[in-house]
Amino acid sequence: MLFKVKETVKVIDAVQWFKDGDISDIVHGHWYSTDLHEDDVCEKCGEGICEHGYMENLYTMVCPGDWIINYPDGKYIIMDEDTFDKLYAPFNPTKEECLEQYDKILDKIEKTDMSSDNLDFEHGVRFKMP
Repeated sequence: MLFKVKETVKVIDAVQWFKDGDISDIVHGHWYSTDLHEDDVCEKCGEGICEHGYMENLYTMVCPGDWIINYPDGKYIIMDEDTFDKLYAPFNPTKEECLEQYDKILDKIEKTDMSSDNLDFEHGVRFKMP
């Protein structure tokens, strides 16, 4: 049976890296490799290799503009800007946005069938499967 699910909403910490020194406790120096030369260009972002950082705990290169995401469990991941913009939004809601969300929630509650056959007083409201 196919179910519609919603991804759990969590607040994460993220910082965008552009150059050496931006977040020196996470991204160190410049990317280096014996296979690469100073004038080589990154296949992923098109920038020069010398413009890249190195994330030691992930043993990987960081492109200028990549986001470093720190999850609550302490794990880090690197994500390019396009992917980050599709998946995440700043968590700085305005008062109007909060009120709009509140109104949407109230609207859903008002439309919920609260008849006695849908209530389970020990465990709260339950919904019938269509």
